[in-house]
Amino acid sequence: MKNKLLNFKEKYFPHIPVILIIIFIIIIDALIFLSAYNLFDDKGILVNIATEVTGILITILIIDYFIRRYEKKKWSKFEKLFQTNLKLYLTIVFLEFRYIYKLKVDFSHDYKNLVQLLQHKTQILDHIKQVGMSTAYVPFHTSIENLDNLISLAKINPDPDLITVLLNLKSSVSLLNTVNDQKDNPLWNDYRKVIEGSIEHSFITALDDLAYLEENYLSSRKY
Repeated sequence: MKNKLLNFKEKYFPHIPVILIIIFIIIIDALIFLSAYNLFDDKGILVNIATEVTGILITILIIDYFIRRYEKKKWSKFEKLFQTNLKLYLTIVFLEFRYIYKLKVDFSHDYKNLVQLLQHKTQILDHIKQVGMSTAYVPFHTSIENLDNLISLAKINPDPDLITVLLNLKSSVSLLNTVNDQKDNPLWNDYRKVIEGSIEHSFITALDDLAYLEENYLSSRKY
């Protein structure tokens, strides 16, 4: 219930701090309580104040709602552009994984594709370990330019959560690429355990971030 209320608040009144709403509600309740139980003769003044405070809160909520509505309309074309690019990026990654690791999964138009990849995580990791951990970068290679483009677009209308996930993903993919470039380094065998552990962690993190992007910015978000 708490999460639903917070989601509702973020969707319709994102600019108003939760604590401010709580303070207003507490003040209104306290004024009504004091007046209702006649703790002192206020001659209806407390009820009037409670009414005024309620009006102020409603006005703030209405203003915030229309500000949000205006911003959403203003950025609607950009959001559609971003979503189109995100769909392209995630689709390319999914198809690369399906082809390289011969996964028996079908493309889903309701965007549950990266979740399918996570379900085959063990199979994918086993394949990578067989052919060499340095190959973990291969399925991300063809879409790296798309990822850079997404990050550039995301910075135009910043969403801290979105940018953080994209940068984390970029960091994981960059590490995989760095390791791939070092596969012929004579020191590889000396640090194999550490390197392979880092590769596996970055690979899993990248998959998790991809699934998060799909779930939160394609499957459930309406533009």
